[in-house]
Amino acid sequence: MPLPIAILKSYEDVEPLIDLARAGADTERDALGFLPPNAYKQAAEQGKLFVAVNGEGEYLGHLMFGGVFPHGKVMQIYSKPESRKHGVAQAIMDELVKYAQERGFLSLSAKVASDLSKANAFYGRMGFQTVKTLPGGKTRNRLIYYRVRDLDTPSLFDLMVPQSGDHLPNLGMSGNYSSKTPIYAIDLNVLFDVSLQRARGKDAGMVIRAATSGEIRMVITEEFIEELKRTSQKFPNDPHLQFALQMKVLKAPKAKEIKGIEEELAGIIFPERSSQGILSTQDRSDLRHLATAIHRGITGFITSEKAILRAHDFLRSKYSLDVLGVSDFADAMASDENEVAPDQVALADETELTSSSLTEELSKDAISFLRTLHVPYDTIETAMSQGDSVASRRHLVLSGENGIVSFSSWALTQNPRRIANVLVFADESLPTARTAIDYTLDQVCKAASSGAPARVCLCILPGHPETRKIALTHGFRPEPGQEVHGTTLHKLSVGGVIDEQSWESTRRALMALANIELPRDIPAYVAPDQSIIIKTSSGQDEKIPLQELETLLTPAIILLPGRSGTIASIRRIYADDLLGTGKQLSIFSSAEAVLLKERVFYSSPNNTALFAPGTPVLFYESSPGRGRSSVVALGRATTSHILTSDQLNSDTKRKGVLDRKDFELIGKSKFKLVTGIDNIMVFRNPVPLDKLHDIGCTDGANFIKAKPIEHHHLKSIINIGLK
Repeated sequence: MPLPIAILKSYEDVEPLIDLARAGADTERDALGFLPPNAYKQAAEQGKLFVAVNGEGEYLGHLMFGGVFPHGKVMQIYSKPESRKHGVAQAIMDELVKYAQERGFLSLSAKVASDLSKANAFYGRMGFQTVKTLPGGKTRNRLIYYRVRDLDTPSLFDLMVPQSGDHLPNLGMSGNYSSKTPIYAIDLNVLFDVSLQRARGKDAGMVIRAATSGEIRMVITEEFIEELKRTSQKFPNDPHLQFALQMKVLKAPKAKEIKGIEEELAGIIFPERSSQGILSTQDRSDLRHLATAIHRGITGFITSEKAILRAHDFLRSKYSLDVLGVSDFADAMASDENEVAPDQVALADETELTSSSLTEELSKDAISFLRTLHVPYDTIETAMSQGDSVASRRHLVLSGENGIVSFSSWALTQNPRRIANVLVFADESLPTARTAIDYTLDQVCKAASSGAPARVCLCILPGHPETRKIALTHGFRPEPGQEVHGTTLHKLSVGGVIDEQSWESTRRALMALANIELPRDIPAYVAPDQSIIIKTSSGQDEKIPLQELETLLTPAIILLPGRSGTIASIRRIYADDLLGTGKQLSIFSSAEAVLLKERVFYSSPNNTALFAPGTPVLFYESSPGRGRSSVVALGRATTSHILTSDQLNSDTKRKGVLDRKDFELIGKSKFKLVTGIDNIMVFRNPVPLDKLHDIGCTDGANFIKAKPIEHHHLKSIINIGLK
């Protein structure tokens, strides 16, 4: 018969049993350590001592906890020996889990000595994962397991839900995409472009090279052979035909199996000739190529036929066939940048935090770090590898004064769609971990999408809620159905500005990467809170606010027609630290802000309207202090508040670069405008003052004060700066 158990939590109920709890814990000092008698009373007064009793109110065990929201810590759990087979400890722990989840906590942690096998088994059964090994005291020379349990807390996924109560915007991406080498069929023109040295010969050559290097598998349809035979009747030894006969051929299905597909495609691709019943032999050949590719379920079709290319939307949405022109393919394959920013040294939590690539000297420390975090052996092997010729791996190490804080590794597959598979490991018990994680995710997304949009798949360890929380702010989303405990998250990164000229190419890229469909035509700008209707990967229409869509696609700014901006002046000494625009490494450590995705810009409270959330902001580096008198970077305003120096919290201060004295010097009022800025893009080509004058957006003040800028001026400056 189960033992009736009640859990007491209020101080009035717990107070008479405090001494029994202390006495019980003192009998297990080897496992629980020693706490002064007053510690139990203080915990009870704060509601952090739960006591289990039986039906008669007799003491059975207790649990003491602490921590700082949103991460709770189990300090001590104890049950009387005669009660241990009746589930007392589990009952108290279940109560704590329920209590923490109701209050929005993300995780619970506990430190357990490695030699306490029963205690470790208990925590394992209760869902606590070992995420780190710590050294114990010198006397016993034992290890301590740092164990964490993620909680089923709604706020884990809803941290960024708008105050209106709407759900967190989501593109509905899932992991049902293949990381295998994609298979592309080519049409006859691709072969002729290369062999006959046509205008597209160079681009078509990249298709052939991608196939020979293993980046794609190139095939032809059986119709390809038949078409060549028809054109080679007078040339029995045609080298094109001999070459084609050596290639992998997709066997043609039976006519009745693809008849319906061919008829549907005819009406879409050749609507006029199809409706009149006058399809040519070449038309029917093109349809047979496509129908075979669709029937065999390959990745895509590379062609120069304009009618087929015009139907790419339909072929992608209806049949998941990725249709590319040879130039599209070449452009995608040419975008091979995959580097993070140069090494950075910044002060975070009053200690130096250094970013660097993986060196031979760091490799040994990195392996030790990963083992300490209990990363599986095969995952360590993958993370430390250099990759292969198709997808080399990049590494980013963030180190503090006492060793490595975080380690990340990613491989970028480009065949021709860019897909980055990322591993991120951080010691979340360190105060600098939050900055290290934020910087790592920002750098990885920028590196993956430099040159072309990319799909980023992020894998994290169980029991790492801080990494997960920060990933959400970067636009990563769990797979559908895995919102709470999923350790794989996905996002799309565009890597630049989306405007009228790039809208169609971006739209096609997102469809190919994740079956996400933007509107066919770019919408006009209406207001900062306007929504854009997109079709998710599940086929559902989703209204996503403009700012949220930019976050989901970050780094990205969507420059809808009519969207205006602001030019703000900043001195070079501050621009280098806040924006990362310095061309040379400083002998001094930068401010922490340079490592963060979102940073803070201070200005006069008179600028409130100019820095409304959602406003694109151009930063003009003024001439004092060897400034360049040029626009050097672009960002997006996220938040805007009027505050005094006394009202700045620690999180705001770490995102800015001004000390209290510099803060007070802004304007005459003690109140200042504090604006959050993210999606920062440093200009490759700073736009000088004389060029700004030619564009027509200067005034006599030369941007001493922030000023509004019209859409066409904003677009012109961005096009020059980012080209």
